[in-house]
Amino acid sequence: MPDTINYSLSASTNSALPKVVLIHGLFGDKDNLNNLNKHLSTHFNVMSIDLPDHGKSSHLGEWTFETVVAELDALLIEKEFYPCNLVGHSLGGKVAMAMALLHPSKIEKVVVADIAPALYPPRHDSVFNALTAVQDANIESRKQGLEILNSILVEPGTAQFLLKNLKQIDNQWRWQFNVAGLKRSYSNIINWPFTSKTYHGQTLFIKGEKSNYLTQAHAQPIKQMFPNSSFKIISDTGHWLHAEKPTVFNQIVLRMLTSNT
Repeated sequence: MPDTINYSLSASTNSALPKVVLIHGLFGDKDNLNNLNKHLSTHFNVMSIDLPDHGKSSHLGEWTFETVVAELDALLIEKEFYPCNLVGHSLGGKVAMAMALLHPSKIEKVVVADIAPALYPPRHDSVFNALTAVQDANIESRKQGLEILNSILVEPGTAQFLLKNLKQIDNQWRWQFNVAGLKRSYSNIINWPFTSKTYHGQTLFIKGEKSNYLTQAHAQPIKQMFPNSSFKIISDTGHWLHAEKPTVFNQIVLRMLTSNT
């Protein structure tokens, strides 16, 4: 059985360094933020995780923020990784915010990449259709999987991103994430049940200029839940800002996490 939350730790042997946890987005895995991991690892002890139902983490009966936060909290207690900073992209950003709101005394700073603490409309129907089509096709190669994805998805970048999690397991090509479970819990994933809670620690929201995931309409609720928050926009990037301009993104994150204000 896999660990409830699969994780990796940076090679640092200096236990005195501050700690940071990196959390990927929907349909990703812990390798998505590898570039950032390397950039931070000389300044921090870095933990990268696979969210439940992703990567090598175990599958949940129902994916909820409360359940995921409880599992991550248990891991961080077990590994003596508190207090820590959190960096999350997209769904990982929502998990980071939920952690901070539910365990504020344990979290030092939070960086949220291109997501808001908000209920989102469904926007992944075509992705689930594409994932299911690949799963049902009994493909014999990764190339066949890519062809099916490209026949359904509009953005080729999305297909390439998803393809990273198509693995050959027992001589069959399968998705490493739990397609059925994520689809079943999708209404929980796009929801946001913590609007009455507040986190007073330093929080940075980074927006991709061309992305519509983080908008002006989110500014007021963000300030209510995260009164000590600030905002950065990375020009000429979309939702995948950390991959499109990694040098800029990594510098912004490092600067925020190492600042004394």
